[in-house]
Formats: sequence, C-alpha cells, structure tokens
Amino acid sequence: MSIRGAWYFDAIGARFLPHSAAFHKDGILHVTFPDAAEADRSAGMGIGIWERVSSNEYRLKFIENNAVRATNLPETTLVVEGTVSVNGDKFEGPATATYYDMQGNLTEGPYPAILKGQRITFDSHPPVMEV
Repeated sequence: MSIRGAWYFDAIGARFLPHSAAFHKDGILHVTFPDAAEADRSAGMGIGIWERVSSNEYRLKFIENNAVRATNLPETTLVVEGTVSVNGDKFEGPATATYYDMQGNLTEGPYPAILKGQRITFDSHPPVMEV
C-alpha cells in the first residue's frame, strides 16, 4: 500500500510526540506539530521528501527551522531521516533527529526515534497518543 495521503504519527523519542504529515504523490512531505510544543524554541512545520524503496518500505527526510523564542532569531535546523514500513493504514520505523546551527555545524544528536503512524481516513477515529 502507498504512503501517499494524510497521516497522524508519534515520533517516539522526540521532545514532542504527536505530529501530522501529508505525503504528496510527487515525493514532497509536509510535517507539522504545535508551535508551542517546545518552551524555548519555535518550530511548527517541516518540509521534506520521501521515496519508495520496496513494496511497503519508504525512506523520508524532512527539516524544521527553529528560532529562539526570547529573541526571535534563527537557532537551528532539525534534520529528521528515517525509513518506515506501511502495513495497511499504519506505518512504523526508525528515524534519527539531528540539529545543526545556522552555519551547518552539528550541535545535537543524532537522537534515535521510532515513527508510528496511522492514516487519516473518513472512517478513522482520532488516534491515541503513545505514552
């Protein structure tokens, strides 16, 4: 089954678990979560790419630009890379999250995470957050 469509997913191991994503047919990926999810930095939208690597496995990569809330200045770019396996209306797989400063220097990570997703459908119920 294709990964194309709208998803809810938990990024287990991240600072804030719940995310939403749209996997577009042209390989573009949009990821979002609440801007207020982090007290010290502002980030709410990630943009990236995805590709199929086997019949049910997909590689993805997205970035989020972060700003310091106190100064409104750019702080870091978060790069998330992973591979997920789609099984019907669910996906799961490992990912890493790495932070870089505005000059492209590694500042934090890579941090491991597990991405667990549920497709958003007209018949689906609101997802239950991992704890």
